[in-house]
Amino acid sequence: MSENIGKGQLLVSTPLVFGDGSFSQSVIILVESSGNGLVGLVLNHKLNKTLDDFADKYSFKQDLYRGGPVEMENLYFIHRLGGMVPNSIHISNGLYWSGDFKIVMELIENKRIQSNDVRFFLGYAGWSFHQLKQEIHHESWELVTNSYGRDLLSVPPQTLWKNEMSKLGGRYALWANAPIDPQLN
Repeated sequence: MSENIGKGQLLVSTPLVFGDGSFSQSVIILVESSGNGLVGLVLNHKLNKTLDDFADKYSFKQDLYRGGPVEMENLYFIHRLGGMVPNSIHISNGLYWSGDFKIVMELIENKRIQSNDVRFFLGYAGWSFHQLKQEIHHESWELVTNSYGRDLLSVPPQTLWKNEMSKLGGRYALWANAPIDPQLN
């Protein structure tokens, strides 16, 4: 586990948050770390919506993800396009968030990028530093290094949490194969 909490790191939800509609079996990338706290996006909770459902003028079937419970009406995105997207904010390891949305849409429309170069989210997750430290201390989260680097967006979302639980090993290895709701098993 990493000692310092900062952007680019991953939060892996533990079995203690099973049943939490926002964070059960979640892997979150921390995209912003400031004096006000931390912002993250849930990488593996796909919605039954695509970008064209949210943005009428675009006809892209790009999947949308539930980034977190805050501002669910707002669209956010992370990408590995760097300088191709003006005003992008570097997270770490060749991953970025935000930037000029119109440019991203043009790149998609002109087939200059692949679907795993960008991921779109509705909402985000946020914590104060103290709050997140407490949640980690109470073992709701494991803080880990992003070992995938910029390839994080290529990891199948449906296996991401399982992969991270397996890597954590020990008492978590058993949970890697748990269903979304273990009480239904």
